[in-house]
Amino acid sequence: MKVTGGRMLPLLGLLLTAWILVFIGSIVIFNVIVPIPQILPGRGGTVLTSVVKALLSIALVSIWLFIMIRLRDFYFKRKLLPARP
Repeated sequence: MKVTGGRMLPLLGLLLTAWILVFIGSIVIFNVIVPIPQILPGRGGTVLTSVVKALLSIALVSIWLFIMIRLRDFYFKRKLLPARP
């Protein structure tokens, strides 16, 4: 099965977008989430800070997944489904 140029370019764009989003997500994690200071002193503060960091990271991953699913659906509807008369 031969992949035509009409399908290849949008698929490469989808892959490029995914990698750019991973890169941006890594920057956000290491420059914003990791440096968050301890919220409260003591062991409870350490746990609370860790929970906040985990929740922020989960939110970031959820946003990434949402964007990727939307892009996949857009690609699938536009390129793979046959046109209806």
